[in-house]
Amino acid sequence: MLWFGFVLSIEATLQSYTTSARIFWLFPTNYTGNVMGPIVYHNHYAAFIEVVLPIALYEALRREDRSPLWAAVPAAMYASVIASASRAGTIVATLEVIVVMAILWRRGRASGRAVGVSLAAIAGFCILFTLVVSPEAVWARFQIGDAMRPELDAASLRMITAHPLVGVGLGAWPTVYPHYAAVDFGVFVNQAHCDWLEWTAEGGIPFGIMMAGLFAWTVRAAFRSVWGLGAVAVFLHALVDYPFSRPALASWVIVIIAMLWGRRAGEAEVQ
Repeated sequence: MLWFGFVLSIEATLQSYTTSARIFWLFPTNYTGNVMGPIVYHNHYAAFIEVVLPIALYEALRREDRSPLWAAVPAAMYASVIASASRAGTIVATLEVIVVMAILWRRGRASGRAVGVSLAAIAGFCILFTLVVSPEAVWARFQIGDAMRPELDAASLRMITAHPLVGVGLGAWPTVYPHYAAVDFGVFVNQAHCDWLEWTAEGGIPFGIMMAGLFAWTVRAAFRSVWGLGAVAVFLHALVDYPFSRPALASWVIVIIAMLWGRRAGEAEVQ
């Protein structure tokens, strides 16, 4: 997972600055902006990197060797999120860097000197790579308002109010959305742009509570491991987007949750 994410982050960044409508420079796509590697939607790419970024930071900070490569791995991943121009991705990835570093330092997973050297190296690479990929695009997107998402959230809440127990049916949100829409944007709305509201609207409040329970368990297990915080990050990203609607991306999170469960089971056997 770590090396795959690292290689893809470099490829995706180079691709985004050399071609606008081709995947791997070979396969044409109808999407013309912020196509990152094989992922055509920049927010989904950012969520993909969010899963593996804590693993890269964990490995870079806990190692005694000072190889620049281990500092370059998380830096390249972080810079690729900046290059994708994903606002939510930039915020979440930045929080990941801060939280992972703070936890490892506080828990004393490495000597003070090792942590200091690693932090300096990672910070240096992050600054270098971020300057290379030019953060102007993502900064410009922060200046743009988003009138659509609040209206989508309001429509989802109306669905929940109308069908609180059983929802409108899993996968039915795009179909029933026009009935609950208050504004016509003139485009097909494929998702609620908030997985949490969509889960509750489609499956009812009980389904929403079930997903919240999974999230709560993941938070506790992820903070114990540190490297598993990527799963928590994607759940948070899902507040303003729909990463879990894509099976390939959702399975990336499920793998981390399965790893966390295996770690928990291993600890129980040792005790």
